[in-house]
Amino acid sequence: MVEEAGGECQVCGYSRCAAALQFHHLNPKEKLFSLSHDSVARSIERSRAEAAKCVLLCANCHAEVEVGYLTLDSGS
Repeated sequence: MVEEAGGECQVCGYSRCAAALQFHHLNPKEKLFSLSHDSVARSIERSRAEAAKCVLLCANCHAEVEVGYLTLDSGS
C-alpha cells in the first residue's frame, strides 16, 4: 500500500525506509481504523479504502503535522 500511495513522503519526498512512512488521515472524523505495520487482519479492499482517506508522510513530517508545525495544503 505504501507503493500504491506514491512510495514517498508527500511533503519532503523521503523514501529510504518504508517503515518510516505513515498514513495520515486528512479528515480524522472519517477514520475507521489506523493503518500500520502491525499484523491486523483486514481485507486489502478495506485497507485500500482507508488509505484513500490518507496522505503518505514520513514520521518526522507526520509528527510536525500532528502538532501543528506543518500544515498540508488542499492539494496534498
